[in-house]
Amino acid sequence: RIFLVLIGSLFVGGIGMGTVAPLLPVFAKDMGASGIWLGLAFSGFAISQTPLQPVFGRMSDRMGRKFFLAAGFSIYAVVGVAFTFAPNYYALIALQIVAGVGTALILPIAMAYAGEISPSGREGTFMGFFNLAFFTGWGLGPTLGGFLKDAGGNDAAFLGQTVLTTLALASVLLI
Repeated sequence: RIFLVLIGSLFVGGIGMGTVAPLLPVFAKDMGASGIWLGLAFSGFAISQTPLQPVFGRMSDRMGRKFFLAAGFSIYAVVGVAFTFAPNYYALIALQIVAGVGTALILPIAMAYAGEISPSGREGTFMGFFNLAFFTGWGLGPTLGGFLKDAGGNDAAFLGQTVLTTLALASVLLI
């Protein structure tokens, strides 16, 4: 049951995270960004995510997994709302950096959790399902984001991220 809740939350969370990823450079360009600022609008999350993953992973080894997963999905939910209020592309990039903190709280911790609950000798199978859930969600997210943007504008896509990551948060709280 825990594994199903975990991969379900990663699937839904992956959709939520992927919903706005390809739209951020477009939104930043509409705000006047060019050059490196467009690149940062897309990849700003990696600036904070990359160094923080091992730190949060180590902390979750000592303090437990659930808190970190819940915190990561909470950050994504809040950032989705905050995107709707971003006054310029600098704020948009800053929010992407905050979103990277959320990602660093989710991915390594979820992988460790999946590894812990995997039966001995079936770790590869469980990790395969983990990756299938997250990356299928991440792959579907941009399509949903494009649909939401076309149907209701940028704010609809950002709020879609909030709704989906809040659903993932609710799932994690069931663990």
